[in-house]
Amino acid sequence: MQFPPSAHALVAQLAERILGKNEASGSIPDRGSFKGKEEIIMASKGEQRVKIALFCTVCKNRNYITTRNKVNTPEKIKLKKFCKHCRKVVEHKETEKLK
Repeated sequence: MQFPPSAHALVAQLAERILGKNEASGSIPDRGSFKGKEEIIMASKGEQRVKIALFCTVCKNRNYITTRNKVNTPEKIKLKKFCKHCRKVVEHKETEKLK
């Protein structure tokens, strides 16, 4: 039975983690040595994401904490969300940045 090269690499990596690098026999090929599908490089969460709180415009309680990308959305967020204190769907606005 033939396995794709990526399966062999995963098995070898798991063996190294469990047994340790010195005890695992064989070598793990580089990621760049495989031909075929290209890897998609994703951007990591970093300095562009800001932690914010959303407060109810009716009762002024903070109900939600989320993050937003300050590069893609430079203006403050306004969303209609459920307020558990008012017990209805009302507009929530962004408040100061959290740490």
